[in-house]
Amino acid sequence: GTPPGVQVTANGCPASKQAPIVLKGVTFEFNSAKLTSEATRRLDNVVNALSASRSFNVRVEGHTDSIGGAAYNLDLSQKRADSVKAYLTNHGISGNRLVTKGYGETQPVAPNTKPNGSDNPAGRAKNRRVELEVVK
Repeated sequence: GTPPGVQVTANGCPASKQAPIVLKGVTFEFNSAKLTSEATRRLDNVVNALSASRSFNVRVEGHTDSIGGAAYNLDLSQKRADSVKAYLTNHGISGNRLVTKGYGETQPVAPNTKPNGSDNPAGRAKNRRVELEVVK
């Protein structure tokens, strides 16, 4: 009775999916994929964690808020995910362990529906994020 495409355990039950790791404090300069100095300090912790355990790979996922056009935000989120990957590989993490994916504004975690973002500035900030998804 499991729907097609759902990962299953050895018993045939749907496998539970771990929540992605939100990299709090990994931020970028305005309208850019350039990491802030706070972001690099936070990413040093990610380097340490990935160096300590080589048993898994990760997908670096970039997200934006809804200000700007959808195509622009999709491109920006991909560039930001690529920027995080570049930082990690420049600090010793094998690029073979990392893939990137930009989602733009398509997966918000907080509402921000007005084009100018005036409805929820705090929500917009939450939507501008980078996540790590463990993949194998």
